[in-house]
Amino acid sequence: MAVLALLISRITEFICTAVSFVIFQFITALPYFYIARNAGKRSPGLVFLPFVKEYVAFTIPTEKYNIGIIRLTNRKVAFWIYLIPEIIYLLLARLVISRSFYVLSGTIDLANLEDLPYVPQYIFELLFSEPIWGIIAIFFLAMLFILWVIRSVFVWRKNYDLIRCYDVEKHAMWVSIANIFCPLVMFVFSYVLMNRIPCGAGEDDE
Repeated sequence: MAVLALLISRITEFICTAVSFVIFQFITALPYFYIARNAGKRSPGLVFLPFVKEYVAFTIPTEKYNIGIIRLTNRKVAFWIYLIPEIIYLLLARLVISRSFYVLSGTIDLANLEDLPYVPQYIFELLFSEPIWGIIAIFFLAMLFILWVIRSVFVWRKNYDLIRCYDVEKHAMWVSIANIFCPLVMFVFSYVLMNRIPCGAGEDDE
């Protein structure tokens, strides 16, 4: 009975997680469906798949993608470059670091926001009790921070260029910067853009 109860619990947890993911994906992708359709993109319904809405946001602007050391005329290439640190960042944050801390400490899980304030204390204690694991933990956190900075620069430029394509370009700078620290900003603003016509609409050749 205990095994059956555990199995039912795991299945229920999986179903709840899957349903939550689908709902979240739908809500965040919905405005990009209209953004893609108004821009003349083919198959706008694909935005409900992971990362496709980011592809749409990258490729709608017609100007060069410029973040200083990277200047690209082909914005599709910019998207694929962005995708590399983004996927690595997600893997580290969700699959490696959060579970490693949980396994090592038995109490800390970075996937649980309530545990985050205890992370510095845990690392400090780990450096004295298990120096090697402490150094590894610091290394992965440093990698995570570097990846966060890299992806944030890409995301900032993506959103900045996208907003400038519309008649609300005066908001491009503050929205794109605020979104780095609070992704809810661009989520709300995407609903502002979804019924507007972007620059270069109908010129898509994909």
